[in-house]
Amino acid sequence: MRISNNLVGLLNFITFLLSIPIVVAGVWLSKQGSTECEKFLDKPIIILGGFLMLVSLAGLIGACCRVSWLLWVYLLVMFLLIVVLFAVTIFAFAVTNKGAGKVLSGKGYKEYRLGDYSQWLQKRVNSTKNWNKIKSCLIDSKVCSSFKDKYANETLQAFYSEHLSALQAGCCKPSDDCGFTYESPISWTSNGTTVSSNPDCSAWQNNEKVLCFNCQSCKAGLLDNIKSNWKKTAIVNIVFLIFLIVVYSVGCCAFRNSRRDNEYWKQWSTKGYYACPICKKDTTSSWHAGKFCYLRHPRWLPDGDIARKKLASFSVKPEKRKEFLQFLSFIKFPDRYASNIGHCANVDGGKFFGLKSHDYHVILQRLLLVGIRHLLPEDVVKSIMLLARYFSQLTARSLRKSNVKQLCDDIIEVLCKFEQIFPPAFFASMIHVMIHLPDKALLVGLVNYRWMYPIKRYIIAINTLVHDVCTI
Repeated sequence: MRISNNLVGLLNFITFLLSIPIVVAGVWLSKQGSTECEKFLDKPIIILGGFLMLVSLAGLIGACCRVSWLLWVYLLVMFLLIVVLFAVTIFAFAVTNKGAGKVLSGKGYKEYRLGDYSQWLQKRVNSTKNWNKIKSCLIDSKVCSSFKDKYANETLQAFYSEHLSALQAGCCKPSDDCGFTYESPISWTSNGTTVSSNPDCSAWQNNEKVLCFNCQSCKAGLLDNIKSNWKKTAIVNIVFLIFLIVVYSVGCCAFRNSRRDNEYWKQWSTKGYYACPICKKDTTSSWHAGKFCYLRHPRWLPDGDIARKKLASFSVKPEKRKEFLQFLSFIKFPDRYASNIGHCANVDGGKFFGLKSHDYHVILQRLLLVGIRHLLPEDVVKSIMLLARYFSQLTARSLRKSNVKQLCDDIIEVLCKFEQIFPPAFFASMIHVMIHLPDKALLVGLVNYRWMYPIKRYIIAINTLVHDVCTI
């Protein structure tokens, strides 16, 4: 499965798990909600949780099972969601851009005017139907009850210096234009002499369930509270929008992969006239003895085919192999150091011929380190370099016991790295023998005094002196 399909499936699985508590919370609010405001939220929460659950299921099944039409529906919903969220973000910034509290001299709080805010917001709160619902929610939230308990024992001067919230300053106290006399935070009396043109003065009542909830300042305080909360939510909203765009891009890759795979395997089956995924309906099959026979029909998958496995990380392409052999063909060595390796490199054929055992040691310990650095991935090159260093230290002219013990640990680390790169068939018994070479060096001494290269050269010299090789 492609990486994009895996990623989309994982993200949608997490979204599906998150949608479950959202639905449960909506059901709980519908049954356990104590106020009308809490019960008002149950349907939107349930709808949101159900929407997330359905969309995540469509994305999960479409990505994991390669169902193209489900992925198409998922991407369409994601695109519409991005457009709607972007439009809502721009619209909210536009309608909440206007309006701010008026700073009062010598007061810690601000005065709020409804006319300072946008016409669209004013129209929403001036609607009697809307405001009655909002007012009941404000009363149930006990914003003024907590306000009364917090500032009950304060003097008038101390009260004026308090930094009240927009809702408290607009809904829980009368306007300063009214000139009312302070008795308690939610109890103010008119002196009967001050006449104000502010309509909020006549709307004020000392009743805790009335106060200034019908005032224009309360509506303005609510709008200012909405504006400040939107600024905090806007950052999360923008981050979520960017996340949706990234998920949508990955989903497009998954949809493209699924559609291409479906088109590839559309006219293919494991048997019958469409048994070959390359030839499809042109498969050279014949019916014989109640079975389909495929005689003389071997086919290689073309390069770049989606059903063809990619080359392993340790594989070298033919052009890079020729480059390495060409590098070896120009190498010159001192006399008696090694055979002429350049003559043993067949550049056009891409292989060696006629190498001696000692030549393989020279290539591994001296030449391989330089020749493969730019041909293979970094992790493969480092592992081979560690193996070359291991043999170089083991075959040195002098060895310390501490160094040999370190080689025992090094070869284990090298083989562990090889297991992450090469297939299991690579690890024959000769690969495992490398672990025991340092132990043998501790027992019987240096490798240079035990290997057979001098003996083989001596036997070759004797062979040139006699005619009957079998007698040697």
